[in-house]
Amino acid sequence: MKRLCLLLLPLLLYAFSDFALAQTCPVTYSVANSWSGGFQAGFTIKNTGTTTINGWTVTFTFPGNQQITQLWGGNVTSQGATITVTNLSWDASIPPGGTMNSVGFTANGAATPAPTAFLLNGVACGSGGGGTPPPTPTGLAAKAGNGQVSLSWNASAGAVSYNVGRSTTTGGPYSIVGTPTVTNFTDTTVTNGTTYFYVVAAANLAGPSANSAQVSAAPSGSIANVTITINPAATQPISPWIYGINSLAQVPNAPKVTLNRLGGNRWTAYNWTTNASNAGSDFNFQSDNFLSSSTIPGEAVRPTIAADMSAGVATLMTVQLQGLVSGDEAGPVSTANPPDLTRFKTVVAKKSTASAAPFTTTPLTTGPVFMDEFVWAMDQKFPGAGIFGGSTQTPVFVSLDNEPELWNSTHLEIQGPNRITPSAYIANTITMAKALKDQFPNMTIFGPVHYGFLGVYNWQVSLSSTPNGP
Repeated sequence: MKRLCLLLLPLLLYAFSDFALAQTCPVTYSVANSWSGGFQAGFTIKNTGTTTINGWTVTFTFPGNQQITQLWGGNVTSQGATITVTNLSWDASIPPGGTMNSVGFTANGAATPAPTAFLLNGVACGSGGGGTPPPTPTGLAAKAGNGQVSLSWNASAGAVSYNVGRSTTTGGPYSIVGTPTVTNFTDTTVTNGTTYFYVVAAANLAGPSANSAQVSAAPSGSIANVTITINPAATQPISPWIYGINSLAQVPNAPKVTLNRLGGNRWTAYNWTTNASNAGSDFNFQSDNFLSSSTIPGEAVRPTIAADMSAGVATLMTVQLQGLVSGDEAGPVSTANPPDLTRFKTVVAKKSTASAAPFTTTPLTTGPVFMDEFVWAMDQKFPGAGIFGGSTQTPVFVSLDNEPELWNSTHLEIQGPNRITPSAYIANTITMAKALKDQFPNMTIFGPVHYGFLGVYNWQVSLSSTPNGP
C-alpha cells in the first residue's frame, strides 16, 4: 500500500520576531500505484534539525478533488478541502536526522496533481500553496491564572491554524508555544510571578500572517502541598472486573482475565438486527458480515456472552451511539459526501418514541434500529440469568460506543468531516442511558472507550484544557 510519510521539522522553539521561520522542508512525494478512481502515494519529510520533534500536526490540501479513504499511522482530525493529520502515541517522536515513515493513506480521485505545500505544526513548509496568508488576528486577550495563562482572539478568515508566540521580554523575540486550530489557547508551561508577553499569527498553506498586537500576563497563586498517608491496615476489596481484555477469544495464550470487551471501530456501526457492520478507516470504510455471517439478530454478541459465562468472565458489550449503523453488507462506502443514507440505518435509543410495536427478538430490518430492544433481546437469549444487573456472577456491562472524539476520521462514512461536539455527545449519552435504564434499572453503563488521555482531557484537542479547573 502507498505510504504517506510525514516527518516534521523542529518548529516549536525558534526565537524569531515573526513566525516565517528560515528553514528547509525536504519533502519527496511519489505515487506508488494508481488505478481508475484511486491511487496510493507517499512522501517523506526528514527532521534536519538538532532537537527531537515531540508531537506533530500536518495540514495540506489536494490541488484536485481527491479524498483520503484510509489512513494508518496517524489520525485524520479533519477532512474536506483541507486535511489535517496528527501523530499517534508511538510515532510522535522524531529524532534529529530521523525520518518518520509510518503514516500512509489510500485516496480516491486522480493521483495528480499532488500536494506540494504543507503546514507542519502550524508553520508553512514546501511550495506551491498559492493564495495569500490570512489577515493578522485581532482582539488578542490574556487572562492570568494559577500556573497558566488563557489566551483568546478573533478568528482570521482563511486561517487553518494559529501560531502562539511567547517571550519574557516585551517586543520579543518570541518562541512558538502552541499551534491551535481554534481561537483560544491555554499556556500551562509558565511560572507564577513571571510576566509573559504573547502574540499570535494566523497561518494557512500560503504562510503565516504578521504577528498580532502584543499582550502580557503574569500568572500567580500558590499550589497547595498535598500529603498522602497510607495505612496498610486499612484496606478494602477492589473491583474484580479491572482485569480485562478486548476480544478475548482472538488473543493467543491469553492471560487469566475477569472481563472481556466487545468493542472497537467495528462496533460503532454494528447493526444488531442483521449483524452487518462497517470497518471504518480500519479497512476501506467497508460494510460487510465480518462480525457474524448469521442472519439471527444479535449473533455477533450472543456467542461471546455465552462463552464468557461458561468461563466465569463478565462481558462489556458496546451499544451504538453515533446514530447510524450499517444497512447492508455491500462493501466499501463512499466518503465523498458522507453520510450516504442509502447505506445505513438510523439508531433510536428508545423504541416507544418511534413505534408502538412491542419488543421482539426478530425485528424488522427495514426501519430504525432500537437500542433498548437490542439489550432486551440479549437478555431474552439468557432466560433467568439476569445478565444486566441481576444475581449472575458473570454480568454483562454496557459501553457507550468507541472513540467518539475520532469518529470524524475513524468513521468518516457516517460522521462526516466534523467532530461531534462534547456537549452533543453528552446529550446523546443521557438519552441513551435513560432508555437502557428504563428497561434494566440495575444495568451498569460505562462511558465511551476513549482513544487515549487526550480524549478524556480535552476531547482530542478540540477544547481548551483547564487542568486547574474552569
